[in-house]
Amino acid sequence: LTGELVARDDARACGPLLFVHYSVDESGVEPVLRLVAQAAPLGVNDGRTATLELMDERSRSRARTVATAQLDPDARTFTFVVAGGFDPETDTRFEVVHVPHDADGEPAPRRTQRYGGVVPARPEDGVLDVALLSCQKSFTGGLRWNEGGFWFPHADVARGVEALEPDLLYFAGDQIYEGDVTPAVRAPEHEALLDYLGKWYRHGWSFGELTRSVPSVVTPDDHDVYHGNIWGNAGVALEAPDGRTLSAQDRGGYTMSARFVNAVHRTQTGHLP
Repeated sequence: LTGELVARDDARACGPLLFVHYSVDESGVEPVLRLVAQAAPLGVNDGRTATLELMDERSRSRARTVATAQLDPDARTFTFVVAGGFDPETDTRFEVVHVPHDADGEPAPRRTQRYGGVVPARPEDGVLDVALLSCQKSFTGGLRWNEGGFWFPHADVARGVEALEPDLLYFAGDQIYEGDVTPAVRAPEHEALLDYLGKWYRHGWSFGELTRSVPSVVTPDDHDVYHGNIWGNAGVALEAPDGRTLSAQDRGGYTMSARFVNAVHRTQTGHLP
């Protein structure tokens, strides 16, 4: 795209790294950082590797590469696990680094993306302030394009949570609704995955500025896996004892495939201890 009226502003670029979720587990001998970087759907010849760099905020030491991750082909995630090598008593800056490739599949280092944030120090007073969020619907019935009918990107909620300065974010379920804005695509499988990702990306658009500096717990609920209710039953379809035919969501298990459900779980829970 060329011309006198066209300008490029890299500050307004989006992707391929879109947002992160991370947690720190101190239950073992050394602290473990788990961080998932969510990527956009990359081109067939694009870079499938990303690295994680850490820098001690207190010592201002140079950034060091601590982990490398490969792209998950369904979830489009890079999952990093770092055992030790950082101090949970001080802020630690991080950067996820991705080198795109050009159309011929060759690395294009000039377009390297560095997505940064901070893992905050453990709360000094030992008290954990938790912000609880759930059921992020994007619009109300009728899809009225005004502040009363269209809630995405939940800017008021995000600003309110930020003002409370929580130590932990807990997204307790229904981070997406399968019918929000556009109907759910359930088949073919690869298109269903892209449909889910598009809706999950709206979660990151809304809360990504929070999750890049506050650790988070995410637990999927029914709508996250394109379900009305989840009853379990060990995944076995169950007919009602009196012979009634129950709807798919009431027979137990999942309506979507294991591949789909596992991809959803990797996007939302891959960073958990």
